[in-house]
Amino acid sequence: MIGAAILATSLNFLHAQSDEKSERRPFTERIYGELSFGWLRVEMTNWMGNLAVGYRITPHIYLGVERVPGFSSQNIGRSHGVGDGWGIQSQLRLGKWYAFGGKGYLGSAGIGTDGPELNFTYELPSSFSYFRYGMKYCFNQWFSLGFQYAQSDYFDGYACRRPTT
Repeated sequence: MIGAAILATSLNFLHAQSDEKSERRPFTERIYGELSFGWLRVEMTNWMGNLAVGYRITPHIYLGVERVPGFSSQNIGRSHGVGDGWGIQSQLRLGKWYAFGGKGYLGSAGIGTDGPELNFTYELPSSFSYFRYGMKYCFNQWFSLGFQYAQSDYFDGYACRRPTT
């Protein structure tokens, strides 16, 4: 299991997250795009990135799909990471605040160490999923700042000594 808590910044594309009422806009202006990246250093260094595209259903509810290239936690000597994720997300707008959540499936996982002597193999579950949730404040239709937490399912990793050549 990988858990990552991060301070996140996001760039919001298109027009859907502006303050204008959505009923007054044509269909194409209700579409939103988002690119988020963040990190936080508490005991371990955590990072995560995601891309999303969605639709503003009502002035307060958004629904979209997301691509999660990866998230990880690492400290001196050891790192854990997962990646290749696809999922759905929803956002609830409360003034300039957005509460959001996402759920989806991951395609890869990894464990690494600073030591050169270990090889790792992994056994991923058949449906290897993740969830994430958080809150952000939109300063304008382009930039927001917030906090999010992401966690994957458990996976097994086995270490063995690398053969000497």
